Amino acid sequence: MARSAWWVRGVVIGAVTAVGAALLVAPAGAVPPEPYRVATDLEGAVSAAHVALGDRIFWVSYGNSGTSSTDSELWTSDGTEAGTRELVDPNPGGSARVDHLHAFGNGLVFTADDGTHGSELWFSDGTTGGTAKVADLTPEPGASTWLLDAGPGAVYLAADDGVHGREPYRWTGPGAAPQLLDVNTTSRTTDDEELQPEWRTDWTDSNPGALGMVGDALVFAADRTIRTEGVDEWGDHYVATSGPGEELWRVGPTGPPQLVKDITQTDPWGDPDPTQGTAFSPRTGTAVVGDTLYFLTDHTDDDDSRPELWRTSGTDATTVRVGAPPLAYVEDHWDFQPVASGGRVFYRAWDAAWDGVWATSGSGVGQRVSPPGDATDPVALNGGVVFAIAGDAAGREPWFSDGSSATRLADLRAGAPGSSAFPFATWGGHAYFGATAGSGRDLYRTDGTAAGTERVMDLPNESGAIVDGPMVLYGAAGLLYFLNSPDDDRNVGNELWVFDPNRVIDAKATTTVLRGPAAVAYGVGGSLTITVSGTGGPPAGTVTIRDGATVLGTATLSGGRATFALPRSLALGRHTLTATYDGSAAFSSSVSAPLVVTVKAATRLTGRVNDLTFTARDSIRVTATLRTTPAINATGRMQLHVDGGVRVTATLAARHRNTLTLVSRPLRPGRHRLQVVFSGSPNAMDARTGVVTITVYR
Repeated sequence: MARSAWWVRGVVIGAVTAVGAALLVAPAGAVPPEPYRVATDLEGAVSAAHVALGDRIFWVSYGNSGTSSTDSELWTSDGTEAGTRELVDPNPGGSARVDHLHAFGNGLVFTADDGTHGSELWFSDGTTGGTAKVADLTPEPGASTWLLDAGPGAVYLAADDGVHGREPYRWTGPGAAPQLLDVNTTSRTTDDEELQPEWRTDWTDSNPGALGMVGDALVFAADRTIRTEGVDEWGDHYVATSGPGEELWRVGPTGPPQLVKDITQTDPWGDPDPTQGTAFSPRTGTAVVGDTLYFLTDHTDDDDSRPELWRTSGTDATTVRVGAPPLAYVEDHWDFQPVASGGRVFYRAWDAAWDGVWATSGSGVGQRVSPPGDATDPVALNGGVVFAIAGDAAGREPWFSDGSSATRLADLRAGAPGSSAFPFATWGGHAYFGATAGSGRDLYRTDGTAAGTERVMDLPNESGAIVDGPMVLYGAAGLLYFLNSPDDDRNVGNELWVFDPNRVIDAKATTTVLRGPAAVAYGVGGSLTITVSGTGGPPAGTVTIRDGATVLGTATLSGGRATFALPRSLALGRHTLTATYDGSAAFSSSVSAPLVVTVKAATRLTGRVNDLTFTARDSIRVTATLRTTPAINATGRMQLHVDGGVRVTATLAARHRNTLTLVSRPLRPGRHRLQVVFSGSPNAMDARTGVVTITVYR
């Protein structure tokens, strides 16, 4: 990859990545920064969500405790091998169900199950000792507290204390108790004595659902309808209302929740009915542009089943319908993961002719800003968005859109398969992503221009490693972390890497030397020797062996030396091999000179002499047959040796089909040793027959 002497430092502000103004010039002789590996053999899947506290990250790992594949634990890394570990196991021996990580204050909050209280709110200051459960808000066994969101000054939850139903709660941090914010305070009375015992607190839930944070306020959906449980004598249940059904609310770090807007005020027949609720679309994303939140509802018009895009700034007057975007319904929800950039909302559309990336400025659903095709979810970058799309002969490749048009950034892998570029994560003025140019999945980045799209590192993945699997990326203040799958199993043996664009290594130069045989037999393989030398002692670390651009594997140095067994599956022909020392904190990387190794057919040579006794006037005829694996018509030099010296030389051509008769002039009387030798072949290994003794009489 082309490198510059300047690198931008990324700064994380809350959950938003911004580009700092400080630039770093690498001193002369310093090693340009490359990602470095801090952990190997990580097992299980990982969450895409993470929290960064400075340069330390926290994420959820599934299946690492050895209890079950569905277990989830909280992990952390500070960018070093020693600092990469499980932070806490809330439920040793059981499933902790760690989930919903959010940065809050000087730490992070999440939900976890300690095996006794169900899933509840936990807080961590980033240390094992400073991680603990906040409260048991939902006391019913097996029931869970939901973490809605966290913003400046407060964490917002949904819990059922057994008295008020599931209602929102607010927690303002360590030392404070969670505060009930009872949205549905409806009084439950009836004159019918037989119905009085049927009113149950279970049916007074407001069931709050988070839509997003706007400033320091949570915008959420909540329901003020109450109803009875089943009443056998009169029917299924009874409903009572004293206000709107499920509608739009907001609440901040102080004060009670406030109704933002009663969106749906008519019944299915179009008659006025302010008690009707709005069907907010679950499991869809939201986006914030300035102080405006964009969100999705299922539909508010019974004559139109399409989802609707709305926006709000937290007041009735600013809550308006934007339009009905063309979205696909996937399983049980609308596929909608919008992103805000440059004052617009970008989103992926999937509906037939509308495939691609769309953008809206808030008036109407906008327009398509990409070619038609199967696109990934866009990510914000420098006032526009980066995404990958497959829709033409180039396959799935990275693109950039400024909201009016789109440009392909690179054709990293020629042909229809494309480079499978994804996922994208914005950090420090670039969008980083995984892609394959044909030799394995590597780390790339782009600044939104074709000239600024480059490979960060050719990762030392094994031949046959996953080329279409996601590369999970975590951005911290000054470090970018990513999970890489070096082989063909994305759940076992994963590696954690770190990229520090400001990392300056005053490393010592190294020299890598690769030695091996000039030719090896097909199906047998061979052994290579790698020597890495450097000032101040033998370098440690790993070397990567490549056949051209294809990674054959890695070897670990011991005393500056390593051996590597060539795969037996190498194809016939010439192979240009190199060894790359990956470098370390003390030594710079280096690449050996190319070593050409030719894989030739394995051979077995047999000979047949026309007699064992001859006169001094008889010619000697020996027929040699070469057998090859795999079967080929070999070419080369065939020689008849007599008593250790060359007597006859002939050329074996492809037309001979591996059989050639050598004729020697008469020999002097006596006993003579005969042997046929095959050599000098471009496509078959050297071979020789056994020795046979003949007798020549006068």
